[in-house]
Amino acid sequence: AMGNMPLKQKEYDECEKMAKMLWNFTPAEIKEVISSSSSLREEKIYTGEFKAMLDLYSMANKNIYDYKTTAQSTKARIINDAFKFKYHIQAYQYKHVAELGGFEVNDFYFIFVSSEAPYDNFVFKCTEDFMKRGEEDWNIALERFKQYHHLDYTTLDGAYTEVIDMDIPKWAVKDVELEWED
Repeated sequence: AMGNMPLKQKEYDECEKMAKMLWNFTPAEIKEVISSSSSLREEKIYTGEFKAMLDLYSMANKNIYDYKTTAQSTKARIINDAFKFKYHIQAYQYKHVAELGGFEVNDFYFIFVSSEAPYDNFVFKCTEDFMKRGEEDWNIALERFKQYHHLDYTTLDGAYTEVIDMDIPKWAVKDVELEWED
C-alpha cells in the first residue's frame, strides 16, 4: 500500500523505541497536537508555483511541526546542523507556502529525535530571527533561480542527448584492477 515501507525487524524495533521516547519526553502541549484528531498530517500544499508537505499542522493553534531525525544528541549541535542543512529556508518555505495556500500560521516547530540510543528528542520553536534569515535566503535562492530559468538547457556544455548505460563500475567487480575512466 502507498506509504508503507518494508523494514527489517531490527529497524522496526529501533523506530518503535524512538517513537516511545518521543512520546514519553515530549512537552504536553506538543503531545496534545500530535494526538488531536483535528491536526492535519502530511498535508500537501501546491500553489501552482510552490509546494510543501507539512508533517503536522495544528488547526487549533495554527502551528506547523516538522519531524527530523538526527545523529546529534545536544541542542548546540542540532542547531548548528539545522543551519548547515538550511532548515531555516525550509521553515520559511513551508510557512510561506502554507499561507499562500490559505493556512494561517503562527509558529514553526522542529521536533528532532536522535537516531541513536537513548533516542533523545528536542522540540525547537523557530525564532523570528531564524524565520527572517530563512526568508532572506529563500529570496536569494528564488532570484538566482529566476536569473537562470530562462536559459536554454538543451545547449549546456557537458549535457548528453542520448541514454547512457549504467553498469557496475570496474572497481566493484572482484579480481579487476582499479581503472578510472571519464
